Amino acid sequence: SKNVVATVKSLISGENALTSKLARNFPEIEFHLRVGSLGFRDIDDSPNQFTELRLNDGSHFTNNVSAALGFVEIICAATSGGFDLAEDIFGAIDHCCVNWQHESDWTSDIKFMMLLSDAPAHGLLPELFGSINNADRYACRHPEGLTIDQAATSLLSKDIDLFFCSFN
Repeated sequence: SKNVVATVKSLISGENALTSKLARNFPEIEFHLRVGSLGFRDIDDSPNQFTELRLNDGSHFTNNVSAALGFVEIICAATSGGFDLAEDIFGAIDHCCVNWQHESDWTSDIKFMMLLSDAPAHGLLPELFGSINNADRYACRHPEGLTIDQAATSLLSKDIDLFFCSFN
């Protein structure tokens, strides 16, 4: 969890942050970063599967980078399992694309989702993990029927780029 916080912090604040690099390379353009945060647990962790930063007006993105980082730290301080190795990555993508529908959500010209995980998605676990008990409780089918194609379609329909960072 410290790795997640450090990674997010390095990407959105400080001298080597994305916006700092953009400002150095394109000084004539004023960049504004808005950050949304979703912590997700595995499918069997309902009803606490998704923990999201939601502002008072119901939107999910904030200009307050410190508040977003604080939220990520809180999420990472209380991680839990899901009783298998694989993660509900498709569910997390779907949650953000389908449920974040406030009028100010996903409105930027440049949109990207940075997904950080320590395990592969359900149904995509490499064969070498097949001998591990409870490696993937949903290896054949996501319980809600979500697929990699549906996740990609959700992102593409909103013109959202995906950056996937794996810690293992």
